Amino acid sequence: MMKTTTTATITTTVFLFLLCFCAAPCKTEHCAGGNHSVKIKSLFQFGDSFADTGNALHLYPNSWVGKPPNGITIGKPTGRFSDGLVIFDYIAKALGLDSPTPYLDITGKSTRSNGANFAVGGVTALSGDTLMKRWNISLPFANSTLDVQLQWFRRYLLRTCRRRNNNKSCVSDLLESSLMSIEIGGNDYTLLLLKDEQDILAHKKNRTFISGPIEEAKKSMLPLVIHKITSALKRMMSDGATQVFVHGLYPYGCTPGYLTRFPAVFHNLTVDKLGCIKEANDFVKYHNHHLRQGLLELQEQNREVNIIYVDIYKIMRSLLTHASSLGFAKTNVTCCGAGGKYNYVYTVFCGDYRSGVRPCKQPGKYVFWDEFHLSQAASQQIAKRMIPKILKKPYPVVCPRALSYG
Repeated sequence: MMKTTTTATITTTVFLFLLCFCAAPCKTEHCAGGNHSVKIKSLFQFGDSFADTGNALHLYPNSWVGKPPNGITIGKPTGRFSDGLVIFDYIAKALGLDSPTPYLDITGKSTRSNGANFAVGGVTALSGDTLMKRWNISLPFANSTLDVQLQWFRRYLLRTCRRRNNNKSCVSDLLESSLMSIEIGGNDYTLLLLKDEQDILAHKKNRTFISGPIEEAKKSMLPLVIHKITSALKRMMSDGATQVFVHGLYPYGCTPGYLTRFPAVFHNLTVDKLGCIKEANDFVKYHNHHLRQGLLELQEQNREVNIIYVDIYKIMRSLLTHASSLGFAKTNVTCCGAGGKYNYVYTVFCGDYRSGVRPCKQPGKYVFWDEFHLSQAASQQIAKRMIPKILKKPYPVVCPRALSYG
């Protein structure tokens, strides 16, 4: 591990605030052998539309995500599924970095030293072959699954270090001062849970109870998704990664997309006090629990690596609970939509003016920008709960042998 530097306070503060949530007290340990920390110089993001900053737009130049009113808060569409910035941007800023460029925008160009974003909107953790063979599910978008993103990452490392004499040393030095961030899996489950949606809407099948698809997801899909994520982390560690940040799934049952589409497919759904679908959120919590267990096992096997886990489900539930005091007027209605109870019409996307989609006048008053994605204001609030006051208070780094979580 690198020697302590005068800039270590930024890194250690970021890590501990990532693992601490709101009122939950932070617990820290001093590692045997002294207080060591690393200056984070690069950030690498893997995942889906929750973190995509332009890769999907590169693959689909005419996509609605590249058209107004997307990006309205920052002046223009950027390929982000938002009116502005996403959580990933705020994490980069807290680390003192510019938001790393989408990988597909730097292919064939000289790489930047601050990392890269490999996340692509709409992708899955599992491969297209697995989804088709196990559940007869075809990928709705390009084959840019987690395995593909890891291949891009390897190419990035090779291209970045090719100009140096010692490639192995270059990769080691680069990854030792990098934070690897991963969020993925939600699209896998959504595709499975809504597998029969088209047939039901076409009256070829009857509505069913959600318990069956949920049990199928728990028994057959969830173990594969967790294994895919932990296997990806192992590959990153084998390449030399020493700092890894993973957050679980957010409460999908609170999204306008689920709230609109699930009642058309399932009988007798339970709505909680926040207006969210309880069955969907219970499954998210089940996934997050098993993800954390997998990370605990991985941490025990890799004590030299600092694995940071953040339960974004808890953070978002707190935001929704205290929405009004945070300036939000709408918690489960989209800002950019085409009408209906939740201002969302299935198959009609933000950016498609021909279908009557219009943005709200004040995106900052809405938690959700579109059917699944957060507004910039909500992303900023969640980021604040991850990394508050990161430049003010120095903290010792958490021992690698103890999984950090919040």
